Amino acid sequence: MSAVLILIGGFVLYEIVTQGQQINALLARMGAGATAVSGSTAVAPPSFSAVAPSSSGSLTEAAAATSAVSIGLNFIPVAGPAISAVFNAIAGNLLKASAKRAAEAKNENSAVANAVPGWDAAVAQIVAAYNSGQVSATEASSLFDLALQNYWNETVPQIQPGRNGCNGGKSCPAPSSVTNEGGNNYCSGDIGAACCVGCADLDLSTHNLKAAVAAQAATGKPQTGFVQVVYASKYGGINRPAYNVTFT
Repeated sequence: MSAVLILIGGFVLYEIVTQGQQINALLARMGAGATAVSGSTAVAPPSFSAVAPSSSGSLTEAAAATSAVSIGLNFIPVAGPAISAVFNAIAGNLLKASAKRAAEAKNENSAVANAVPGWDAAVAQIVAAYNSGQVSATEASSLFDLALQNYWNETVPQIQPGRNGCNGGKSCPAPSSVTNEGGNNYCSGDIGAACCVGCADLDLSTHNLKAAVAAQAATGKPQTGFVQVVYASKYGGINRPAYNVTFT
């Protein structure tokens, strides 16, 4: 019995040390502001183009969701706390960046212009973490949800009266039925800049990313996630081309 306990103890110690080394490496990269991991095939987001106006939920909600996922991860035998630590490190980094952008927003269009690059940076970091084996597909999916929630945290407080037809992202149409380029012309009426970009672009992109990472985990083969184009309105905002990321 003693020999068995020693072997088990050795295995646990090895797992903890190994996971600790991975966590430290990830935190070091995060501290340096990196959004990519060596060996990752994630495609970096394209450049942004700020557009000037023409002449004519809360962080608490996101933090609570993150905490719930973290608690669940702690129940995984041996490596659970270490995996939870990686998840928490990434989630905490995303929440802090989101809070900073929210504090800097002055109006709806400036909030959207700040939030979209933040969302793209979060996507790049999550994809890199998944491709390097730091987070699982389920954890990556939860982090994508957090990144989208951060967008709403930053933009909803700045939405103009009568322009919150999406109810702060809670009433976005199904991804298969919304478009920002003709079709049912979702971005009109009481759908302002934040709702337009959040529902027609980022919500749909989040759906694509989650489907791609789930497919990669299920098949073991590289999968591509398509990120929708973002257009500024006549009142300003940001133009950002569409791009792809690859899960391996």
